[in-house]
Amino acid sequence: MPKYEYEHVYIQNIAGQEQPDAIPMDVRAGLNAWGADGWEIVHMEAVWVWQTGEEGTHWPETLRGYHVTFKRVLNGDRLTAIATAEAEVPMEMDRPAMPS
Repeated sequence: MPKYEYEHVYIQNIAGQEQPDAIPMDVRAGLNAWGADGWEIVHMEAVWVWQTGEEGTHWPETLRGYHVTFKRVLNGDRLTAIATAEAEVPMEMDRPAMPS
């Protein structure tokens, strides 16, 4: 039976509002980078910015990113490793500013 290693990460979706523990890539680049290193998604959970209405109602307004759990088969000579793929973060000057 194969042995697995797991990593749980936060992949950012909103440029310019980075969290200190976020991977500095958009979601597509982040998932592709981890997949290129042999990681498979085990679980993926969306993180939203919530809007509050006057009557106290709440709804998701903006997708911030995802908490993702990955796994991959351990190689015999490697006890643990972190994704080595890299991606450039494009400067998106035409992206509208996010409301605060």
